[in-house]
Amino acid sequence: MSDPDEGLRRWLLTLENYLSAFSGLPDPLIRAIASHDSPLAVPCRKLTAVTDEFAAAAQRHGTARPTVRARGLFLAAVFLARADNTPIGDNDLPTLRQLLETGYSTR
Repeated sequence: MSDPDEGLRRWLLTLENYLSAFSGLPDPLIRAIASHDSPLAVPCRKLTAVTDEFAAAAQRHGTARPTVRARGLFLAAVFLARADNTPIGDNDLPTLRQLLETGYSTR
């Protein structure tokens, strides 16, 4: 993809959709991220590595802050996937995605 920022945005949405496709998956993933013994730890590391490639490209392009880390982005996608399986309002997920992408601070 020629626009690294758009590539990262699409990857995070794809990751979120993938993780929410399996009911109940986000909770074990959250535990697996903290554990090296979980069978899900290896897939989590692989997905985080792909996330890092997209994040690094956006950072080189100057559209992602240098402080952004793949682990944080992966966790955000997991939490959004978890929220997708809860009875929240229809407009809440797009708002949460926008907060992830742009942040909340004007500083």
